[in-house]
Amino acid sequence: MRHLLFALALLGTAPCAALAQNPTPGAPAGRPGMQAPGVVRGTIVDAANGTPVANVSVGVWSAADSAIVGGAMTRADGAFVIQGLRPGRYYAHVSALGYGPRTISPITITAASPAANLGAVQLSAAALQVQGLEVTGEKRDVVLAPDHNSYTTKDMPTVSGGNAADVLRNVPSVDVDQDGNVSLRGNQNVVIQINGRPTPMSGEALAAFLQQLPASMVDKVDVIPNPSAKYDPEGMGGIINIELKQNTDLGWSAGVLGNASTNGRYNASGNLGYQRGKITFYGDYGYSSDQRNSTGSVYQENHNLDAVELGGLPFITQQANSGDGTRHSNNVTASLDYKLSKRNVLSTQFLFGSSTGGDNSSNAYREMSEQRDTTGLFNRLTNGDRTFGNLSTGLTFKHTVQQLQDEYTAQLRYDQSNFDNNSLYTQQWLSLAGSPDSVSLETNASTNHTRNYTAQFDLTHPLGGSAKLETGYKGTLRKLDNSLFAQLFDDELGAYQPETNKNNEFRYTENVQAVYGVLTGQLGRFELQGGLRLENANTNFDLLTTDSAYKNTYTSLYPSALVAYNPTNTRQFKISYSKRVNRPNTWQLNPFTDYEDPMNLRHGNPALKPEYTHSFELGWQESLPMGTLQFTPYFRHTVNEVRWVRTTDSTGVSTTTFENFAKANSYGADFTGSLRLKSVTGFASLEAFQLVTNGSNVSSGLSTNAFGWGARINANWIVSPNLAVQAFWMYRAPMKTEQGRQFGRNFLNLGLRQKLSDRAALTLRVMDPFNTMGWGSISTSDGFYQESHRSFDARAVYVGFTYNVGQKPRIRPQRGQEDQGQQPDQGDQGGPDQGMGGPGQ
Repeated sequence: MRHLLFALALLGTAPCAALAQNPTPGAPAGRPGMQAPGVVRGTIVDAANGTPVANVSVGVWSAADSAIVGGAMTRADGAFVIQGLRPGRYYAHVSALGYGPRTISPITITAASPAANLGAVQLSAAALQVQGLEVTGEKRDVVLAPDHNSYTTKDMPTVSGGNAADVLRNVPSVDVDQDGNVSLRGNQNVVIQINGRPTPMSGEALAAFLQQLPASMVDKVDVIPNPSAKYDPEGMGGIINIELKQNTDLGWSAGVLGNASTNGRYNASGNLGYQRGKITFYGDYGYSSDQRNSTGSVYQENHNLDAVELGGLPFITQQANSGDGTRHSNNVTASLDYKLSKRNVLSTQFLFGSSTGGDNSSNAYREMSEQRDTTGLFNRLTNGDRTFGNLSTGLTFKHTVQQLQDEYTAQLRYDQSNFDNNSLYTQQWLSLAGSPDSVSLETNASTNHTRNYTAQFDLTHPLGGSAKLETGYKGTLRKLDNSLFAQLFDDELGAYQPETNKNNEFRYTENVQAVYGVLTGQLGRFELQGGLRLENANTNFDLLTTDSAYKNTYTSLYPSALVAYNPTNTRQFKISYSKRVNRPNTWQLNPFTDYEDPMNLRHGNPALKPEYTHSFELGWQESLPMGTLQFTPYFRHTVNEVRWVRTTDSTGVSTTTFENFAKANSYGADFTGSLRLKSVTGFASLEAFQLVTNGSNVSSGLSTNAFGWGARINANWIVSPNLAVQAFWMYRAPMKTEQGRQFGRNFLNLGLRQKLSDRAALTLRVMDPFNTMGWGSISTSDGFYQESHRSFDARAVYVGFTYNVGQKPRIRPQRGQEDQGQQPDQGDQGGPDQGMGGPGQ
């Protein structure tokens, strides 16, 4: 029944991809070149008496990635025909009410033998208790494909009540640190996309966005570690695409969700969908109220005794810090598709988010001599207010002749983000007995505004046989304005006075023009892909405070290639290559110093150059009856690697900045397995990598040869038709850095989902039950040692409730007279293909 429901739902919501490729038997063949030549045909009969069975659902699935690629309903004589299949390996699922399901495998379509006749497929009667037919679409939780992996997260109890950062922690090879920074295979140079479009945010603004986006709005996560030339080359580690919910039922539908936790965190969301005639609409609103507490400590030693004797900082400094933060967020997503004709769709997308909150922290400093005698005490208090907002909107026109094979897309998009932070720093000096002494007050007001303008055109066109050409153009203009205004309270004047040595303002402009071409084809059991992207980048970094500018113009080629070999219908080997780039962001370029912690300063480096990575991957994938195994060794060679560098001056104050290392090599492997049993599903992954950096061009001895590894498990148990239990665990091993080491981390989440009715469900999540979520590191340099620890108030119990209303999805009968290669009439077959999903999507 599960496969029947999946096939029926896809046939109803992806007419261009499935129904248009599989017209009623006997329909005209259409114009040459309109679709792939492969065809699967057969007849469904009753095993007991051999009579034909009508209205049977037959779905054809790709053996490579378990994606549905076509389907049909049998006629009165039990016959079916599924056309438009590319050469490849497939299997078929046959299901009907009152009969047991059948799976037919293998099915092979080749250029020499494009037709597969399954003959008379017999179905045996099965007892069935019908309590009301509900047609739904169910995606696999894990899809492991040659060039990307997809993880469906919308029904994960272990992220219920959380945010997008919590969702990413559940994805293999992805890591989110204590500050919300995302990395893939240990590399933080990764591009985050929302619905296939790069986010305009970076650094702290991106981390804030992920932490304020409710998990209930996330449908799935795609991990693309070695993208082709079709994609933007930014992101040394690859691309992580977060797909927000955009599916819509026939007619109208709505749903609400609410969560509350034991530590003051709440969120709620609601969605509304409408699909009728030429219009498809989907909207989602989410609200969250988040409270986070943290504690930590920092221990520092200054081994530069001469500096101490000359009046520098004490030999030892201890910090005990604590903090609490609140955040109130609102998020709205909406999409509207209008079908101009059977082949043309005009759509618009909208994403808006806003967040307000405060961050308060207290740092208690104790200064000691070498003999550990206290020589000074002071406290530094921070009271901050943060405001974050983002807006993304676009207009898309799509002309489809054949889904994923022959289509044209033009898109205009505008994105913006604003991140403002106002902070009051109070530094209270104390006597050695601990009584208050003098006080200094300082205010900081920072702004970070980003604007992105994008124009894009993409064309996909068949070249005959299995060959396909993808080509296009993309132009992006990015503008960023950043300012910091600091003031120090003057006791004599009784007023704040500007701190000219700290205040700064800059503007950054980046103009990138790109064209690309990707050619895909099949030769026997080999799948081939080659691509090339040409980009011209023009960057301008203007420091308005000092009236200085840094300009950089460069043209680069980004090739890509993939060769996959399929010795059997269930096994694949691959090798791929791509060239990537990481353009320094303004946070890395800004040369003005951040004085938030007077003993640990930070500033950027405006002379940074882009870093280029050559990425090579091997792969083995095996599809088994109970799941899929995937093993991916890789090697990356990076030129001008951007890395953190810490130095210590004669007073013992440490300063961290960025530098271009001469080169870096990383190599490792990912092993991922998915499991599909009747009552147990899930995945497990193990990753290991070696990172070798060479920073001798910056300073002698500034290099590392470090080994890192991690593991995670996500298990789901269907206890009963109404109860599901899930557990998630991850571990990240300790790892050396160029100037120290990072400590290990582990994290556990437990969750369950109880179905109360066809429309309502209750979720329970226990987050970090053993209170292990924390972070620590050791940093060393000449004359300096620092050890830091931070822990977070993550342990909590979440309770959530979901309720859906509106019309359930339904399948409408085929008209049977549609021209091949065209979409069925919207009023009879459901919504347009744009935004609704289809084969391989």
